[in-house]
Amino acid sequence: MRTRLKIEGVSALLADLRRADRAATEVAASAVENMAEGTARIARNRITSGTGASAPGAYPKSKTGRLERSIAVVLTQAKRTTALVGTAQLHGRFLELGTGKMEPRPWLLPSFEDARDTETGNLAAEFEGKI
Repeated sequence: MRTRLKIEGVSALLADLRRADRAATEVAASAVENMAEGTARIARNRITSGTGASAPGAYPKSKTGRLERSIAVVLTQAKRTTALVGTAQLHGRFLELGTGKMEPRPWLLPSFEDARDTETGNLAAEFEGKI
């Protein structure tokens, strides 16, 4: 006894899966860009101007504004799923991580965490709107 099975709609299913894959890639790229830009914006806004050292664990103070102005975002070209956010100012690293003589005044990681939390809430809705 032979059994035959006929499956219909495979072409349509594959087309839907390809469309969902493109949508997911587009949403992921948008999320990476939004998180990177959000991280930079939050960091620039939270670094306060003023003299004297900020308290350990607090966002740093800036006398000259160099750190805020130097914060940059670089997006990769390949699928735009990687972004770099940071500064070329060496003291930005010292502030973020601390030194042997100074406690950290983190500014980049807390900014990223806030941007990530904001963007994560938008991901599901954005993906649903694309498919």
